[in-house]
Amino acid sequence: MNKPSTPTFVLGVGAQKAGTSWLHAYLSRLPEVDLGFMKEYHVFDQKFVADKTPPLRRRIPNWFSSFFPKNDEERQLQFRRDNSKYVDYFKSLVIEGTRVRITGDITPSYAALPTSELARISGLLQQAGFRVKVIFLMRDPVERCISANRMYARHKVREQPDNPNVEAEILGMNYMKPRFAIRTRYDLTIANLEAVFPREDIFYAFYEELFSDSAVARLCEFLDLPFREANYAEVVNGAKVKSEIPRPLRMEIRTYYQQVYDFVGSKFGQDVIDRLWHKNKLESSS
Repeated sequence: MNKPSTPTFVLGVGAQKAGTSWLHAYLSRLPEVDLGFMKEYHVFDQKFVADKTPPLRRRIPNWFSSFFPKNDEERQLQFRRDNSKYVDYFKSLVIEGTRVRITGDITPSYAALPTSELARISGLLQQAGFRVKVIFLMRDPVERCISANRMYARHKVREQPDNPNVEAEILGMNYMKPRFAIRTRYDLTIANLEAVFPREDIFYAFYEELFSDSAVARLCEFLDLPFREANYAEVVNGAKVKSEIPRPLRMEIRTYYQQVYDFVGSKFGQDVIDRLWHKNKLESSS
């Protein structure tokens, strides 16, 4: 158990579309937790995740805006320019003597951070007096890609309401792209996390069983919190546009990310694949 005087910083590193919005909503309601003014601060991923890096034409105006922030977006820019401001902000949320002792940043694209950056973040937060606890949620890679594609492609899908194949067509062009791969290669993320953080300070869970008393009880124990039930029916940031994805495309994606399935099966047990990720089971060759 943490000492009451040692605040906890929750570093949520994804995976995208694996329940991080629901997790943020649950934690934000707890009296011991204050996650600040944003869910995803995107402070550390700018140099490592191309689709989160601002275009060159915006960087100089952003840099000037960060010196005298007038709103939350400009405060975020300030945190990126000066990471000490980021740390000071979260320290201000867990003042000793108050009930709040847990804060954090749940940014799914942190899953792509290399060990050097994870180690730097850990050092910054530990020097500030935090115990850093990492949360990494996983979802069947095929389903994660489908859900992410629905988010990215939603406008194009709405523009073609008479084309029932448009979502699948876009997915077929997207699932191999870096913005998908860096968020689906759980094997690489886990290797990087475990190279930096003690295993006891990393919480792993699966989207397919996250919305249950047993998973939430494990989470509360990990964070030294009393168990409190969650609203398991609540949908946070869910897709509004959905269509059926053909099985051949599902199997194509499954094959592309087979190394992820193999890694998860070897680390967490093949029963996880068989029980939780059975929907996209490869067809038998016999």
